[in-house]
Amino acid sequence: MDRYKKIAVPIMLAALAAALIFGGWRHFRQGIYIADRFFYRIDENLYRSNEDNRISRSEADGVIRFDCVFEGENSSALLERSGDNITLTYDDGTAVSGVWKNDRLLDGEGIPAAYSEGISVTFNDERMSIGKGALSDALCRIEFGDTEVRGYWGLPVIGVLIYALGVFGFLFPDKTHFFLRGWAYRVPELSEEGAAAQRIGGIVLMILGVLAITMPFL
Repeated sequence: MDRYKKIAVPIMLAALAAALIFGGWRHFRQGIYIADRFFYRIDENLYRSNEDNRISRSEADGVIRFDCVFEGENSSALLERSGDNITLTYDDGTAVSGVWKNDRLLDGEGIPAAYSEGISVTFNDERMSIGKGALSDALCRIEFGDTEVRGYWGLPVIGVLIYALGVFGFLFPDKTHFFLRGWAYRVPELSEEGAAAQRIGGIVLMILGVLAITMPFL
């Protein structure tokens, strides 16, 4: 059994390390949300969710251009800036103006543009729909580098705890099963079938722990 544990422990530690590395990459990469999609920051001029959803930035003669692909459909916007005053003009002729203040775009009445309905942009039968105010706010966030992370640090912590419980249950099925109730037994010891069931439960917990560590949302 000791030899069995010597093989299992390095494998479980390696799996945990791999999950933490991959989970950190998924949870804590910078980017922005647009509608319900997260666009990862590839560099200062490119944000991408996938090949069909990406935003690129370019600048010429003081005018900043955003080329957007949402659900495979192209659109663009020009951003003109005078101090904190912002005007975004879209390729369909509509324009959104406001002031960048406290890391958000405010309209003429001081209301966050992200919360105003404005003119909606719909792509491919409403698979992705976003108001022009919210889109303008997102483009300003790209311009000013106001990014966020996709995940939440609490999930990896919870995942590690769940994984540790699974490891303990797998390596020490008797102690796990009789924890807090061993006093009721003269010889607290599981049968081979009971120990196997406890180890299967430990494996399930380790899988759930890995999912909590690696997935931004469960």
